[in-house]
Amino acid sequence: MADLCKLCGEEKKLIKSHVIPKAFFPNSATTKLLSSDKFQFPRKAPIGVYDEGILCAACDSNLGIFDQAAAEQLLTKVGHVPPETDGLARVYHVTDTELIRRFVISVAWRAHHSTHAMFRSVHLGPYETLFKHEVLEPTTQRTSVCVTEFDNRNVPFLSPAVDRFENVRFLRIYAARFLFLVKVDKQRMPSDFENLDIAHRDRDFIGSVVQSWRGSGEELAMREMVTLTPQNISQVHKWRKTFAGAKDPVSVFRIAAMS
Repeated sequence: MADLCKLCGEEKKLIKSHVIPKAFFPNSATTKLLSSDKFQFPRKAPIGVYDEGILCAACDSNLGIFDQAAAEQLLTKVGHVPPETDGLARVYHVTDTELIRRFVISVAWRAHHSTHAMFRSVHLGPYETLFKHEVLEPTTQRTSVCVTEFDNRNVPFLSPAVDRFENVRFLRIYAARFLFLVKVDKQRMPSDFENLDIAHRDRDFIGSVVQSWRGSGEELAMREMVTLTPQNISQVHKWRKTFAGAKDPVSVFRIAAMS
């Protein structure tokens, strides 16, 4: 049965496609999905999160170019650690920063259109059209994207969340050890984020702030969520409060190598 592809707009048969590329999904039968939705409980998802109502085969293949670039140039590499950063930053040498940026934008766009419960909180509003245009073709109007990561390679799959830094709205996207920050706000980029923004930068490297997983708001949230059952749902409220109060070191770190 044919339906309208959300990307090309043509009536075609839609296929099962991953919202977060499979390469970025922890390859473990014990992997759990952890959601900020108070009615969602942890559950196993060994093959990742996919949706059958977003893309046709051709568009999925086109987005696969971004997915492959990000996997090859970020996920499978060990970034250089500039000694002056005391291990708080990594630098990844890439062939095309714009491919990486459009990869992140495409994941945000896919999450917006997904019906999966893990992405229920993703609502791009007027940015959906902008993101779609950026995914379809290169444009001079580039959405700001920052790359950060945890120092643990075994981070569970966390649902996206909206946060504010210096009152500027960002969408958090978790993919493997990486946490991508996508600006969804008309306000100017916070000054502490400018050196991290991979938009408007024609460089052959990407700087990533390294955050400690142990003790992070996300790890505390995970510890609460993995023990949740319908019988102790009251703990969800504590988890949500913990997660909402989590602070990133991004606002106080600068990458010396990118100055």
